[in-house]
Amino acid sequence: MTDVTKVDAGLLIAAAVAPTGTTAPTDSTTALNVAFKDLGIVSEDGLLAAVNVSTTEIKGSDGSVVRVLKSSSQKTFKIKFLESNGNVLDLFYVKPTNSVVSGKTTLTVKPPSARDLRAFVFDVLDGSKHRRIYVANGEVTDFGDISYKNSDSVAYEATITAYVDGSGNWFKEFVDVDLTPA
Repeated sequence: MTDVTKVDAGLLIAAAVAPTGTTAPTDSTTALNVAFKDLGIVSEDGLLAAVNVSTTEIKGSDGSVVRVLKSSSQKTFKIKFLESNGNVLDLFYVKPTNSVVSGKTTLTVKPPSARDLRAFVFDVLDGSKHRRIYVANGEVTDFGDISYKNSDSVAYEATITAYVDGSGNWFKEFVDVDLTPA
């Protein structure tokens, strides 16, 4: 039986980042550990969660596919931040050197050379429904272009790759409703 109350939308997206090893969330609504830093306003594009799987087809003598082998898989989250704040720039520029003099900042940015693993939380809200995605080991692996023009806001697009944690999980998702299969 269909239930239209179970159709969700991501009306408000929030994102936060912390060092790996920070105490993980345990549900969809409890306040995050203070080490998680807010990444500000997310664009109307929201959060795109994707799974990429590499496969090899095995074919029978007649050319039909008889099996598909999965050789690798990857989980990514693509998001665009609209705020030019210190937390976003630290993530986007992979820990730049900041110098602040008289309230004005100079960022010195070097090419990323080492891994930059961090923990991420994405909160997806739809009215009173709350969904929280926790990535224990994530890293920005692709950076979008920054456009400076008068017809659009400056935005920082990042693709975050989720790596498996010590239990072999890409991420945990906490939802404040019962989603047990019927």
